[in-house]
Amino acid sequence: MKRLFLACAASLLLIVGTGNRTTAQIPLRLGFTTGVNFANQSFSPELFSSDNPQAYRTGFVLGGIAEFGISGIWSLQAELEYIQKGTKFQQIVTTSTSPTPLGTTDATFKLDYFELPLLLKARLENDNVQPFFLAGPALCFNNLARIDAPGTHVLDRPNTSTLDISGNVHSVDLALDIGAGLEYRVSSNSALLFDVRYSHGLSDIYNNPSIPSAKSYGISLMAGLLFNITRSEEVVAEKPPVEPAKQVIIDTDGDGLPDDDEINIYKTNPYQADSDGDGLKDGEEILTYKTNPLNGDTDDDGLNDGAEVKKYKTDPLDPDTDHGGIKDGPEVFRGTNPLDPSDDLPRKEEFKIDVGKAIVLAGVVFKTGSAEIGPASAAILEKAYNTLEQNPDILVGIHGHTDNVGKRAYNMKLSMARANAVKDYLVQRGIDEKRISTKGFGFDKPIASNDTPEGRQKNRRIEFFRTR
Repeated sequence: MKRLFLACAASLLLIVGTGNRTTAQIPLRLGFTTGVNFANQSFSPELFSSDNPQAYRTGFVLGGIAEFGISGIWSLQAELEYIQKGTKFQQIVTTSTSPTPLGTTDATFKLDYFELPLLLKARLENDNVQPFFLAGPALCFNNLARIDAPGTHVLDRPNTSTLDISGNVHSVDLALDIGAGLEYRVSSNSALLFDVRYSHGLSDIYNNPSIPSAKSYGISLMAGLLFNITRSEEVVAEKPPVEPAKQVIIDTDGDGLPDDDEINIYKTNPYQADSDGDGLKDGEEILTYKTNPLNGDTDDDGLNDGAEVKKYKTDPLDPDTDHGGIKDGPEVFRGTNPLDPSDDLPRKEEFKIDVGKAIVLAGVVFKTGSAEIGPASAAILEKAYNTLEQNPDILVGIHGHTDNVGKRAYNMKLSMARANAVKDYLVQRGIDEKRISTKGFGFDKPIASNDTPEGRQKNRRIEFFRTR
């Protein structure tokens, strides 16, 4: 039986130690176990005969478990167990009046221990059911040592059926435990435990020279429950790389696009590298320049896409690369530079203003007490329009101001209405309203004294403030 058990355990250890798999490093786990133990003793020289044989003593096991993860499948399991060991045998029956043997009866050597096994454990990760193998030493502390033989006189001591033999037993024993079992994962943090364990004593039980040398051995069948105290970490064993299946791509015309994509997606000619004849391969147009492979002049500026990219360095997606007002094609044909906006058109009169600075739009006139713009304001508003139209990247704020005639609330409302009137004028001319913000300050920010007609005139103003 011992050899079979050891062979099974060794086979399981070999299985656990081989193969590539994903395992979970065991965290700190605590639990308990209980079960039944079948114990016996081996004497040297043999104490009992075939006419007076020994038998296994059946007892119980109860203990606690602390398991510490080491690495991958390996962990260290420490236990504290109360375990009943010993052996059964036939006791000669005598009486108190006559020492003559009258027969035999069952007797039991009861040796109960507190044991401290320290076991190396290996688990095979296999979804919810995980086989494991464990082995290691156990330190055994004697708790009970006696002989029970009900109805008899033990060892010729009259009127006694129980004999304490603690003085004949070593208080500490050393054993080797080896076992195998299964864990069933109940949840991510708990598991049921079932294991079979063989324990073999390494030291002599008895310290009485009149008793033959004896060692304990036995088999335990146990079940228990383990709980994760810390989180587990996934450890992925390295696996050989899997070569992806090679995809065969057919590109008959060598333009960088698979024939299937040319036919089904782009509608280009799979037998002609440059379907629109503009000097760029179909793959270059789609993948690099984002131009239309079926239209030689994507931006309709009079230059084909290939000439824009390779010769003139203009943007094939923008008809006026320099944003000077003339398309790239007409610029090239008339001899001007399509990358220089200054040679496109003469610029209209505009304001020169730095970011964070403001200028007064002197000449913007409103009717008295009104936000209606007067005709005399056309020239200065045209210049403001030119500034925004010819510089599409700038943003401005229109700020309205009044003199101190009238109540503050009235002037705040009037100044805001006049700022909005100027904005409306510019938006109606085509300027994006998102580029213009407005604000009314009433008479809170005078630039001259309100005590004179001239000062009040200066304070009634519209400011053009550049924000970007």
